[in-house]
Amino acid sequence: MLLPYPNSFPQEALMMMLDKIRGKEVAIPELVNAAWNVAGYALAQSIGGGQVIAGEVEALSKLGDEELLSSLLEQHGAKVSDTDQVASLGLVPWLMIARIAIKLLKDYILD
Repeated sequence: MLLPYPNSFPQEALMMMLDKIRGKEVAIPELVNAAWNVAGYALAQSIGGGQVIAGEVEALSKLGDEELLSSLLEQHGAKVSDTDQVASLGLVPWLMIARIAIKLLKDYILD
């Protein structure tokens, strides 16, 4: 039996990934679990039946992983920085978010 994709916005998991990307200490088992949840949620929002944004959105592809995650979190009401320099995403490029999560998973699974 396949488990369903996560169906609630993974704010805590995204915050944990953002902390790691910013160089903060994050426990590896919790980080891997967080990335797994974000990847699943992002895939559910795109390939799993949500609106797929094909490829990379040109304006957003210039953002780094930190800026992309920060913008997504701020769009959902999280306070992640002291400045308001991150632009709102509007459409969320969930496949780009999934790619960030999978990259983190790969770093710890294949090391």
